[in-house]
Amino acid sequence: MIGGVLVQRTVGEILPALDNSVQQMSLLITTLEKQVEEKGKELVSFREKFNIRLQNDGSSEPQSDTSKSQEEGKSAGVLVNS
Repeated sequence: MIGGVLVQRTVGEILPALDNSVQQMSLLITTLEKQVEEKGKELVSFREKFNIRLQNDGSSEPQSDTSKSQEEGKSAGVLVNS
């Protein structure tokens, strides 16, 4: 009995099916990893082609010291009622 369901399969019947499932999942994982890598390369080339930069991307120009100090002086948007 598995999870309240009566099952009439033996370990000898289930084990080969599980081995097959594990092999198929391994192949699927490998295929998906390759697809993710290809899409990553495609995304990078697209960003370079159209000069797209993200706002929080570390490759942008560093901020000057004055703009950093101005940002530190800004409020975080928290209101305090005293």
